[in-house]
Amino acid sequence: MKTASWGRSGKSFRAKQADLISKGQFREAQQMDINDIRGKFGSKYDGAISQMQDYTNTLDV
Repeated sequence: MKTASWGRSGKSFRAKQADLISKGQFREAQQMDINDIRGKFGSKYDGAISQMQDYTNTLDV
């Protein structure tokens, strides 16, 4: 199963994320990936998502 940002078909998804990031909305862009992963894989990657969010909280974003 491919994520929404994968390959040529993910071009608009990545463009939306880039737009959000350019507007200073990194967490919203990150949430797009989280929603996509959870929609495809349920809670399987919740541990890794939690680690990513913990790391993001240490950044100035």
